[in-house]
Amino acid sequence: MASRGTQTNSLGLAAPIGVLAAILLAGAIFVAPMPFLIPAPIQLPEPAKPKQTTDQKPFVPDSPPWAELATALTDLREPPPATTAETQPTGSEVAQATHAPQLNWRYVGYIEEPHGLVAVVSQADSRQRIVAEGDVVQDPSAPSAEVTIVQVHPDKLTVRQQGKEMDFKLEVGEA
Repeated sequence: MASRGTQTNSLGLAAPIGVLAAILLAGAIFVAPMPFLIPAPIQLPEPAKPKQTTDQKPFVPDSPPWAELATALTDLREPPPATTAETQPTGSEVAQATHAPQLNWRYVGYIEEPHGLVAVVSQADSRQRIVAEGDVVQDPSAPSAEVTIVQVHPDKLTVRQQGKEMDFKLEVGEA
C-alpha cells in the first residue's frame, strides 16, 4: 500500500497560471496600440469646377406646353405695372388708416369685482392685461394711440380709440 504523502500535482498550479496568463494577454490586446487596425485617411479627389460662360441663355424647350410655361414664368419676373390714380387711396382714407390703427386685441374673459366687472384682454404682443371701465391704456402695436375702456359686459368689451368705439366679443372655448 502506498502512502499518500506530499505529492505535488503539476496540473494543480498550471491551471490558475494559464487563466491568469490568458487574462493578461487579453488585457494587453485591448490596451496596446494597434496601428494596423486604424484605417488610413481617405483622400478624396478635388471636385470639378463648373464651366462659366458669359453668353448663357435660359433653357426654353420647343414643345408648346413648355413654351407657355416659360412665357408665364417670364411674365412673373417682370415688375407689376405702376398703380394709377384710380387705384391709389384718397387722402382721407390714408388719414383714417394712419390715425386709427386697428387694435389686435382679444377679449378672453372677465372677473367680477365688488365695484363691477374687469376684462382680461390678450394684446398683439401676446401679453394679457386686466382692464376696468375708465382705464386708459397704451396698445403695443400703436404706442402713440391711447385706448379708453368704455364698458365691460360679460359678453362684450367696448373700447374707444381716437373717438372711434369698437366692440370685442368674448371668445369662448379658445385657448
